[in-house]
Amino acid sequence: MAAAAYLHRIRGTRRGLSEAVRLAFGVEPEITESGGAAWSARPLGPFPGAPRPRLHVHLRLPAPTPADHYRLETLVSAARPAHMPYTVQVTAGAPAERTRET
Repeated sequence: MAAAAYLHRIRGTRRGLSEAVRLAFGVEPEITESGGAAWSARPLGPFPGAPRPRLHVHLRLPAPTPADHYRLETLVSAARPAHMPYTVQVTAGAPAERTRET
């Protein structure tokens, strides 16, 4: 409950999704997405990212169960941007090293 207001403020963002998964599972997820943000001094320059939206959340757990996949699927469905198609994956292994987002 202590994190509810904070999570609501960042809901629908990569950071919000990452925090929600971390709080639920205790490990940092690996998130890949198709989007990008950039600008160009040249008119009609190429857009960053992929033309079709997509989101993939990969979670590495020491001993995953089918329930973990279901929990991750439910959480990502609720915390992702509404328009974003997504996939989830839960595998056995050590969690990824945490990297600082800029």
